Amino acid sequence: MHFALLGPLEVLEDGAPLPLGGYKPRVLLALLACHPNRPLEPSQLIDALWDGQPPRTAAQNLRVYVYQLRRVLTEKMIVSSRAGYTLAADLGQIDVELFEALAGQARDMLAHHDPEHAAARLREALSIWRGPALADIRDAPSLQPVAARLEERRLGAVELRLTAEIMLGHGDGLTEELFTLAEEHPLRERFWSQLMLSLASSGRRAEALAAYRHAREILVEELGVEPGPELQQLHESILNGRLCGAAADGLADTPAVPPGPAGAPPFASAEPEPLRELRQIREMLARISSQLDRLETAQAEDPG
Repeated sequence: MHFALLGPLEVLEDGAPLPLGGYKPRVLLALLACHPNRPLEPSQLIDALWDGQPPRTAAQNLRVYVYQLRRVLTEKMIVSSRAGYTLAADLGQIDVELFEALAGQARDMLAHHDPEHAAARLREALSIWRGPALADIRDAPSLQPVAARLEERRLGAVELRLTAEIMLGHGDGLTEELFTLAEEHPLRERFWSQLMLSLASSGRRAEALAAYRHAREILVEELGVEPGPELQQLHESILNGRLCGAAADGLADTPAVPPGPAGAPPFASAEPEPLRELRQIREMLARISSQLDRLETAQAEDPG
């Protein structure tokens, strides 16, 4: 049995989808599947299912939804105890957990300077996605922060794959993809830096500088901030013709996908996206500034 959350919610048995019932049972299953083998209290689930405004029959309705799911998944998969309800499943049965495992392996490979295998592992991880996470039930208030976190993980894996590809010298083949990603996610500075590296490595220096100007205009207009250290240093290196492969290597110093599972409590509020991205960008890119400084110093000492 396989639980698929990275796209419309599905449970597959021998490759065939199982009938999961109506909207509320599907939301309940998604909440349990986001935290496998961990009990969730009935009161938590009731608040999540009815967005803090449960009907008087909520406890009875919850028991009915659990009964319906047990008929489909077998009695043993949803366990009830004093602590609450638990989805008892192997982590390998859940696509989110498989995605996280593959992305974690890729991080380790990049940390050991193995971008070729890291890129392959990330392509495998991203191929698991069938569309937006929880696409058919993501409008449920309790699942909106879950879906947002999973989408952040996907974008982080995309960034990390592109970093590995650039480190392998494939930057000139990534420009169209990066143009699209920068347009779709204009506040993510990492995509702009990767686009600039891709253009510069293809000999398109003027376009790389134009991409920086465009990114700066968006950041100033939308958020009222200047580009972060990575973009500024990268812009200066391209402007002065000092760019080389070490700049691409620096992108891997801080992995784009943070370690650990996506399993924050399913009822937690999502941090506002622009603020979260700014915080992550500042933390994620601090080290690349010193990487480029070391590069400049090395080139000044040994121009050949």
